[in-house]
Amino acid sequence: MGNFETMRFVVVVDRVTATGADPTFSLSLMEEPDLTYTRFLSAVPINGATLTRGQTNLLTASDPAMPASYGYRLDYALAGTSPSAHVRIWVTGRGRA
Repeated sequence: MGNFETMRFVVVVDRVTATGADPTFSLSLMEEPDLTYTRFLSAVPINGATLTRGQTNLLTASDPAMPASYGYRLDYALAGTSPSAHVRIWVTGRGRA
């Protein structure tokens, strides 16, 4: 992903399993080329979203304050006890005028 003004994220998480409590999902961006700047999407429900087992979880967010960058790498994390899931992520962006 490259130099966008605004990004919109849609995440579909299904086939969720875990032992114990329901797992959580977080999505972050790392700035290229050196991956030193990490930006967590704090918009609910992308950062620490609780996933429900047995159903499709749809998470959306938009980030209108993207700093200019060479590019970003998307990282996601499942937290909990032995979590697993099928994750699909769509990202769309609008370029600078």
